[in-house]
Amino acid sequence: MHTQHPALRARDHGDPPLSSEVQFNLKVTDDNDNKPAIYNCDQDVFVPENFVGKILEVEASDADTGHNAELLYALTDTVKFGVDGKGAVSVKTKFDYEVTKTTTVRVTVSDNSTENPLSSSCDYTLVITDENDNPPVFVNPGVVSVKEDVERGSLITKLQATDVDTSDTDKLTFSLLSYTDVFSVESQTGVIRNTALLDRETQDDYTIECAVHDSDGLHNDTMQLRVKVLDVSDTRPVFVGTPYRVNLSELAPLNQVVAKAEAVDEDLDYTLSFSISSPYFQIDSSTGEISVSNSLISVSSSPLTSQVSVSDGRFTTTTDLLVNVYKNDGRAPLLSPSGEKLSEAAELGSTAGRCSGTSSSPITYSLTWDNRNENYNALFNIDANSGLITTTGPLDYEQYDAYVLTCTATNIHGLSAAATVTVKVEGANEYTPEFTKSIYSFETFDRIDSETKVVGQVNATDADKGNDGILQFFLIQDVPGWLIKRNTGEIIQLKQSEGSRRKRSVDEENASKRSTDSSSPQYSSVQLNVTVRDSPVNDRDSRSANATVYIYIDPYVPGNDQIVLIGAAAGGGILFLILVIVVFVVVIRRKKSKSGSKELTFVNPTAYTGKDGR
Repeated sequence: MHTQHPALRARDHGDPPLSSEVQFNLKVTDDNDNKPAIYNCDQDVFVPENFVGKILEVEASDADTGHNAELLYALTDTVKFGVDGKGAVSVKTKFDYEVTKTTTVRVTVSDNSTENPLSSSCDYTLVITDENDNPPVFVNPGVVSVKEDVERGSLITKLQATDVDTSDTDKLTFSLLSYTDVFSVESQTGVIRNTALLDRETQDDYTIECAVHDSDGLHNDTMQLRVKVLDVSDTRPVFVGTPYRVNLSELAPLNQVVAKAEAVDEDLDYTLSFSISSPYFQIDSSTGEISVSNSLISVSSSPLTSQVSVSDGRFTTTTDLLVNVYKNDGRAPLLSPSGEKLSEAAELGSTAGRCSGTSSSPITYSLTWDNRNENYNALFNIDANSGLITTTGPLDYEQYDAYVLTCTATNIHGLSAAATVTVKVEGANEYTPEFTKSIYSFETFDRIDSETKVVGQVNATDADKGNDGILQFFLIQDVPGWLIKRNTGEIIQLKQSEGSRRKRSVDEENASKRSTDSSSPQYSSVQLNVTVRDSPVNDRDSRSANATVYIYIDPYVPGNDQIVLIGAAAGGGILFLILVIVVFVVVIRRKKSKSGSKELTFVNPTAYTGKDGR
């Protein structure tokens, strides 16, 4: 609303005319008769994908005044967009160029009239621009095949990748992360070529790590490309076990197989074919078996040399077959057998004998034995060419003290001779003497009428044969009133007199002196209980004592296992006497013994003293 100040004049028609003026205030109020005008409605708005924020400002005005000129802004889509009171439009959610390329946003501008508001609308076109927000992706198959004979620099394959970002579609860069010494890639085109010659026999499969990067290098993708190298026939067959040498009798029958040619080819798809150039021999083209095709009796010079060939269809390899032809003199080999003497502890592979023979042609040796000795085949072996006999299993002196083998020598003409080879076995002290009981218990009286009395006997066995199995018992430490028989193990009680207590044989005395120096004995034990009772005529009190007794093998008696009792004892005069003997058995394995001595500890019991002071 605005105010004007017009003036009014009144004039009559007299002569002269008379007039007068008056001024008044005229107030003009606005009528809302103009719509808001939007000036920038025809422009396109470019919006980067992934952008959030202000994208445009609406330019509008209203020709009316006052409230009718005040502008209000509104949007039809308030989820994706927002607008403030000044007409600034913003994006609230990100656009994805790969999904939406263009869109529109409608802005309505209204005046602030309270009676008859007017408005105008505009549809702004939003153009979404692409950003580098996606990685490239390989689209190649994972496996390609190439023949091994391709030349260096040949096209192996072409890497292909896509990037949904339009700006990077033609700007991808390829690279290889492995086997760069064998393959290369053109960074822009993705073409892979071999920079080295391929050989399936050396390597038939390559797994190449490939990479692709976008233009900014911000995103990449990797893949494994498997290159399978296909076989072609590019290697020669190779004979195995050459040169071939054969010894034959001039009497060899026709079609007798004398040798077999063998060959290998590193190629995968191949078929080998054998051939031979010889007037005396033929070969099976498939199996390589060589056999006699003509009589050899007419052969005047030796060896015969023949050429054997093998072909895989492309390459051929040759080798020589050398055949020594021997004339038949009708004489069998002459043998000179010899056998050895071995310890049963001999190591496997020890020489047990030799079957030596002479002949005008090569000899082949073999071993045989009678039915009683069928297990010999696990114990002996003979070298077919030299005739040397060796052990292949453990010998057992306790089972056989000699092995009788039959050696057969056969010459090239099939004539043979046989001879006996005797292998003698010596025993080894390998078994521990064992007591027949775990506890021995005997009884006796404290007084005996005779000078000696056998109160009992300890027994032991030894699985060794010969001298190694002979057991002897020795009393090493003096036990007053008691003895043991060396050969029988009898426990002897002596009459209690001064003389009998001192009586000991020279051998026992010697054994006592020798026993203190043994070579690493091994022990087992047995318990001996001897109960000594008062004689019926004895009315005195009794007393008791005990002793600890050890047993070991005397190393100073060659070839024998010795059982030795050693210990201490105390006599008594009370009601009964109990003698407890703990026995240890020792085995000296001479092949494993070590020099030195072992200290023996004796347990000497304290004697109980009765009322009579004894």
